[in-house]
Amino acid sequence: MFTGDMLFKQSIGRTDLGGSHSDMVESIKLLQTMDDGIVCYPGHGPSTDLGSEKNFNPFF
Repeated sequence: MFTGDMLFKQSIGRTDLGGSHSDMVESIKLLQTMDDGIVCYPGHGPSTDLGSEKNFNPFF
């Protein structure tokens, strides 16, 4: 899955430059319901998978 600037390895994107924090929170909630094995390709940095993010990302 291409997550763009929403999800990064063990972090999430910024919303202080015009993004919507409430939309970001809703998107993260949706990701929490998806399969742990889904590989995520963020807009910057290394890839990750949803299982790792569920275990190690403090924003999850």
